[in-house]
Amino acid sequence: MKDSLYRLLTQVSLLLFVSTSSLWASNSLLECEQASISFIQTSSQILLSKEERRTQLLKQKIVQYPTIICDENNLDYKIYIPKEIMFSIMAHMDPQVLGTFLATSQSTFELVTSYQKEKERFVTKVISSEKGIEAYRNSCLLGTLPCLSFKFYDGKGLPEEANTALHSVAIKNNILSNRDVTFLTYLKNLYILKINNNKLGKHTKTFSALTNLHTLQIEENNLSEHVTVLKALTNLCSLNVARNNLGKHVTALTALTNLRTLVVWNNKLGKHVTALASLTNLRTLNLWNNKLGKNMAALASLTNLRTLDVAGNNLGEHVTALASLTNLHTLNLWDNDLCEHVTALASLTNLHTLDLDKNNLGKHVTALASLTNLHILNLWGNNLCEQVIALASLTNLHTLNLGYNNLNEQVIAIFENLTNLKKLKK
Repeated sequence: MKDSLYRLLTQVSLLLFVSTSSLWASNSLLECEQASISFIQTSSQILLSKEERRTQLLKQKIVQYPTIICDENNLDYKIYIPKEIMFSIMAHMDPQVLGTFLATSQSTFELVTSYQKEKERFVTKVISSEKGIEAYRNSCLLGTLPCLSFKFYDGKGLPEEANTALHSVAIKNNILSNRDVTFLTYLKNLYILKINNNKLGKHTKTFSALTNLHTLQIEENNLSEHVTVLKALTNLCSLNVARNNLGKHVTALTALTNLRTLVVWNNKLGKHVTALASLTNLRTLNLWNNKLGKNMAALASLTNLRTLDVAGNNLGEHVTALASLTNLHTLNLWDNDLCEHVTALASLTNLHTLDLDKNNLGKHVTALASLTNLHILNLWGNNLCEQVIALASLTNLHTLNLGYNNLNEQVIAIFENLTNLKKLKK
């Protein structure tokens, strides 16, 4: 028994510690084992720097974990790694070496990067099959990996260790439909939960227990009146409740005063959007396709907004409500029939990105000439004429969309001469 345990230990150590690619070229499993025995004896001396270890691991063919394929030419030969053995090995591993190993693993792990939003890099384990979730339940990763992404879930819940280990969970696209989701409420340290498109509806009633949540994505889940359960999640900073037919029930969100990001597009809000006026800490707000019209005026108090999407809301003259939002950096007003009312945007001089596609601007486009900080400007399908050359003064532009405007070559040539322009659609 002791010999077989040691033999298994050496096989595991081969994957974790071997630093030469030549070993993986061998067809002999025995040769791999012998080499790993020798390697274990010197493993305490090979805790290299992060970059050195990364370089070595990238040269190897790191495969699925905790199920390991030792012989790349015999994919049917797999070794199951008991939790106790892996705990023993990992207890002596340098954290940087472990992190690099996980980051370069090709089959079961993904390195997730979100520089534009959270500017974080983290490793998440992807569970995509019944075998995958069983391997997770019997592995030691519960104590080392806080992030899980489910592409498969069998309804049997998660092991007890997960209740404190997990900080981030993603379960999307009907994986939870018609299943008991109470297991999520046991995840006491859950910080991020992404459960878009699962049609949960009334099954979200237990979510009030997830009081540590910072980020919740619950798009397209038939919430409607069930959105009231979210009132208890007062630590939320980012919330996506798009496509949930909220209507008048959006008032439940007024309790979430710590929100910085709110995505609530396509929810038939209409006059009920006025409830959001109290969320003055918002920095990002997406209200696309909510039939806002004159009700847009209620949001003039959200002066801390940096990013606003109100595309497809038939604003017209009511766009004047945006004039007070002078801190805006990014604004999407696609398809709002602005026409001459575009002049209301002249005061938004901090704008970096502006989308005005399909607004029938015509000659009124000249009102944008004061927005000298613009880097990205979309003017597709606006019946533009020669007056558009007034925008040649926007010398900071690096992306400009003038498509579907029937502008002549002489007008286009003027913009082609802008020194900072990198992308021009005509």
